[in-house]
Amino acid sequence: MWDLVCYLAFNVGLGLTSLILPLKPRTTHFVSFPLANHLGALSHLRHSTPLVARSSSSSANLQVMFDASVPATIDNGCLKIPLQGKEGAFSSPTVEKQRFTRHVPVKSILCRPDGGAGLAGQKVLIFGWVRTARLQGKGSFAFLEVNDGSCPAYLQVIVDASLSDDLSKLIAKGTCVVVDGCLKLPPQGTKQKIELKVEEVVSVGTVDQVTYPFPKNKPSPEHLRKYLHLRARTSLIASVARIRNALAFCDTLFLSSYACALGSVYTFGPTFRAENSHTSRHLAEFWIVEPELALADLKEDMDCAEAYVRYMCTWLLDNCYDDLEVMAKNVDDGCIDRLKLVASTPFVRVTYTDAIELLKEAVAQGETFENQVEWGIDLASEHERYLTEVVFQKPVIVYNYPKGIKAFYMRVNDDGKTVAAMDVLVPKNSLVGAKEKNGMNRLEEIGLPVEPYEWYLDLRRHGTVKHSGFGLGLERMVLFATGMDNIRDVIPFPRYPGRADL
Repeated sequence: MWDLVCYLAFNVGLGLTSLILPLKPRTTHFVSFPLANHLGALSHLRHSTPLVARSSSSSANLQVMFDASVPATIDNGCLKIPLQGKEGAFSSPTVEKQRFTRHVPVKSILCRPDGGAGLAGQKVLIFGWVRTARLQGKGSFAFLEVNDGSCPAYLQVIVDASLSDDLSKLIAKGTCVVVDGCLKLPPQGTKQKIELKVEEVVSVGTVDQVTYPFPKNKPSPEHLRKYLHLRARTSLIASVARIRNALAFCDTLFLSSYACALGSVYTFGPTFRAENSHTSRHLAEFWIVEPELALADLKEDMDCAEAYVRYMCTWLLDNCYDDLEVMAKNVDDGCIDRLKLVASTPFVRVTYTDAIELLKEAVAQGETFENQVEWGIDLASEHERYLTEVVFQKPVIVYNYPKGIKAFYMRVNDDGKTVAAMDVLVPKNSLVGAKEKNGMNRLEEIGLPVEPYEWYLDLRRHGTVKHSGFGLGLERMVLFATGMDNIRDVIPFPRYPGRADL
């Protein structure tokens, strides 16, 4: 931050006509806005240190607030101002308007770089659920901490007793309130940057305090699973849901670019597993992203999968940092560092055969595994974690698996023993399974009847093309990102053997 207010003037001699502003959260990059065209649109911007600028193509002044840990520079006739901030760093001094509803999301108030202070004096209608509350002034007014699910933060709401028949109805945890009021600056020395002084209590959704399943103390994930329909009301599961939502959104962005570039396709939807599996990593219904890359071999498939995983980790760090901090505080204090590691580190690539040799060396040196290590086994979770967390301490791609443990459609390598398949392993989890496909000749070898697969064989008989693909389970990625211990806690309504009631 600069100690002094910096006023810079554009003049005709310099001929500066662009202001460079970064938009990507938590990283510095530059986007150019011609002042003559965008002066009116930009005049509302606020950050931290004011800049007054004048363009040679416009006589109007532009005032912008910005963070400046390093001085601004002039490059090719443009003023570059390095800025770093949270999502939504540039926001209007007026509240964000919703298209189909009158309420203002709490996120649009609190997730500004000024914490909402620039909105003081604005009238807003907000709704949300009371997380904590307390009576003050001998019951003459109440402080409510209200969250509407749009972000992890709570808006402090002040309700006078004259606005409610019974303030006790408002202060119960879980109560839903809709209130109209005016945003104001709190007294100095308080942690809040902005608070809402209520002028009208529009509606109240009361809570039966006797039967409400979530008391003030933090409930365990096991307890929350008993109330799948209500558990999103808790801050922990709400953060998981927002992280899951961000991953579902970035799937489309990333894989669309590959589909357009490579003439390939992908699918993203639910998959059902007909296995009686009761582990913390498996569900009977899960969501999976499956791209197919035309003309791609296994190496290119690995390149795409690695880029995709790193992209998702970067996306979460840029767009869900507040929710990740909730997870780091309450679940896994290493989850943010783990995402940073994956986002910034090239993945190690090792053949299955070499991975088995590394595991055998570990056994020879005294390491113990529940599952025996020998060539031809399917790597167990303990083997995968040992490779990523002990041997390499970074993401690992294991490739060229024994053909005996893989499907018939995978291309057999020249050695006749392995197939072009790979798995992406990250600390704590396995994320991606992939393969290169061209396996016409293995149906009879592994004893499968040909007739049910004639449609697939036709794809190979008539104008076939080499292609590769991979699958990434969305729940596995959410599990990895959040640090949650059980996959049943990262999907809204988990379905597994014996549980499909919702």
